[in-house]
Amino acid sequence: MKWGKFLGLTVVAVALTVAEAGWKTDHLVQGLPVAEGHTVQDVSFAGTHVVRNDSRTESALFYWYFPAEEPLVDNPPLILWIQGGPGSSSMIGLFKEFGPFDINDDIELVRNPNTWNKHYSLLFVDNPVGTGYSYVNPPGEVSLTASERKYLKDGTGGDGNDLHIQTSDEERQRSFRPQVESTSGNDDDPDYVDGYAASQRGVSADLIRFMQAFYKNFPETAKSPLFLSSESYGGKYIPELATAILDYNLIYDKDKIPLKGISIGDQWTDPNTQILTHAPQAYYLGLIDAAQAEVLSNISQEAIALNIEGNLLGALDRRMHMFDTFSNFTGHVNWYDVRRRNHFYNRTAMIAFLNSESTKEKLHVPSRAKFHTDDAVVYHLKTDIMKSTAHLFPRLLEEMPVLLYQGQFDFRDGVVSQDRWMSELQWSGSEGYKKAEREVWRDADGKEVYGYIKRSGHLTRAVISSAGHMAPGDQGEAAFDMITNFIEGALGEQHPSRLQSSKQWYQRRSNAFPAIKQQ
Repeated sequence: MKWGKFLGLTVVAVALTVAEAGWKTDHLVQGLPVAEGHTVQDVSFAGTHVVRNDSRTESALFYWYFPAEEPLVDNPPLILWIQGGPGSSSMIGLFKEFGPFDINDDIELVRNPNTWNKHYSLLFVDNPVGTGYSYVNPPGEVSLTASERKYLKDGTGGDGNDLHIQTSDEERQRSFRPQVESTSGNDDDPDYVDGYAASQRGVSADLIRFMQAFYKNFPETAKSPLFLSSESYGGKYIPELATAILDYNLIYDKDKIPLKGISIGDQWTDPNTQILTHAPQAYYLGLIDAAQAEVLSNISQEAIALNIEGNLLGALDRRMHMFDTFSNFTGHVNWYDVRRRNHFYNRTAMIAFLNSESTKEKLHVPSRAKFHTDDAVVYHLKTDIMKSTAHLFPRLLEEMPVLLYQGQFDFRDGVVSQDRWMSELQWSGSEGYKKAEREVWRDADGKEVYGYIKRSGHLTRAVISSAGHMAPGDQGEAAFDMITNFIEGALGEQHPSRLQSSKQWYQRRSNAFPAIKQQ
């Protein structure tokens, strides 16, 4: 067993037990209910992997892996998706955005015609531990306030749609896995508290440990270009994880993680600039009047002042107050998609499916596990929410292609909130980005406007028309076109022979996405 330490990250270079060596057999998913007339991806693998043990807790991540249905080349790219939050399950991305299938009201799978799984392999991970099916055993003993719970609902509404559920004393006492013998874990590691991640460094280390196990059990994927993808709080997760992988690869040259690019939608990245945009954005959308805009602006300024002072929790409290005030002013308009007015996302069928004993058995999840998110996930990351990750992007933009996209009607972390921090980035392509012309992005026939594209060097910025915060779920065709062109363009720059192998397909699509053209 070989351990490495870098930037405070403790990871295992090779730390797999014999019991973990059979995921392809032990984690094969079979027998899921499929709606009549639908054919869905029938080869996938799912299960949990313990990333940390110590004398008190056991922490595990849940994954669901789908090999590419129709790969364009051998070793097709692998997209690792982690949902935002903090504490949102990646099953939202799987079922409600771009996974191979959705779930209907009869709790049956129905095919998603715009799945990213067509040409690429998809790996969904519930992150951090304590989210969705990922767990900490025993679970935490903290709870969120009513305001925090409302703020972190991810656009859901009504009973049964909020994944943040306080763990009862009874559930806590009957933890689903007996304590195991202590191994190297988080007894004395400040990046973890009671088994939960307490920093982005801790989150990234857990994901790297998981990826090591994943590559061991699916060795063919170690040759696949890796693309990290997320949305919302992924504006924290992805740049931190990508930076950690770059540092890891500098140390473990023979065991490099094949990271080739990152994509983030509607990202929460730089609080001090993004929070300033909410008042004017709401005003120009017609959601509030000038007097109300001044109220929101004053609250935002208070949040920023506290943040600059280093009072992260005070700043977070004022930001939540700003959203509560916005909600009261607007009649509880859905801030993730203002077109929905006061209607929210309904995930009742998805949650029912994932909490059924039959589903858990087929996904190889411990039977006593519950599909929900521990309050402790957010509680231990509260001081992280108002920190910025903008400073990480210059290095990433020098190293790899970066796609940042937003839905046109997202109030929470949409188009306007990204402009300032992105325009202030200093990297080799920054001047080119400022001067770059924003182009209209159309479908392959040139008839439908999908959105707008701006690009310089490694940075591609896309605005998806008629979409909200969960843009791939709102505009599936456009999102499929976007991610496909981004990945093919990114790999074409590094591997010209790749484009030749899919030349006919790529030439048909190259004019539809003007920001990335065949070299």
